[in-house]
Amino acid sequence: MNHEVSSILWRAHQPQTRVSLARRPAVWGGRSARARDCRSAWRLRNATLQQRRPLAKKFHTFAEFYPVYLAMHSNATNRRLHLSGNLAGLSSLLIGIATASWWLLLAASILGNGLAWIGHYGFQRNRPGVFSYPLYGFLGSWAMTRDVLTGKLRP
Repeated sequence: MNHEVSSILWRAHQPQTRVSLARRPAVWGGRSARARDCRSAWRLRNATLQQRRPLAKKFHTFAEFYPVYLAMHSNATNRRLHLSGNLAGLSSLLIGIATASWWLLLAASILGNGLAWIGHYGFQRNRPGVFSYPLYGFLGSWAMTRDVLTGKLRP
């Protein structure tokens, strides 16, 4: 954060003191100097955040996306929770179809996604890739499960 932004933020969050009507801050454009400083600080802060935030890369093929997906799943506990969620969700789906039990079909989605999100937010500390790339994220989850089960990737 540069000095100009930090000084504006510091001034904007200082407690206001009571002043007489004769000594009130000058009004510019219908707003006090304090309100103007707060608005300016907000704009500068968001501009610097936009500069630091990387642009989302556009992936044209799954082969381009999969190495990035594996990097987003470098934590072993996160991978294990994905594997457990996929297998529990698949078994719940198959049992639900075989027994015509609709609540098991709902449980399949909750089990699969729930365990994966626990892995991301609790252990990996990142945002699931399925939010940015729904199809590639879904395919990546199953490709990673395949790689773990075939021994290409450690769980």
